[in-house]
Amino acid sequence: MAIGQPFLINAPGKVSGVWFGEKERIYITVIGVNANILGNSLGYFMPSFFVKDSDLYDRDSARNHVL
Repeated sequence: MAIGQPFLINAPGKVSGVWFGEKERIYITVIGVNANILGNSLGYFMPSFFVKDSDLYDRDSARNHVL
């Protein structure tokens, strides 16, 4: 995943430069960068809904854990 990170970080500027006009580029770049940050934040936050504290200490409980 680390190999693809430079492409994802630079994507909002490239997309806005190719697809949008000069007046819209700044807005699209800001939206794209903030969407990237929001996606990273959700990636760290969402697993807390699926992993319980008891799963961290007991491997058998973690294997048999059903949502």
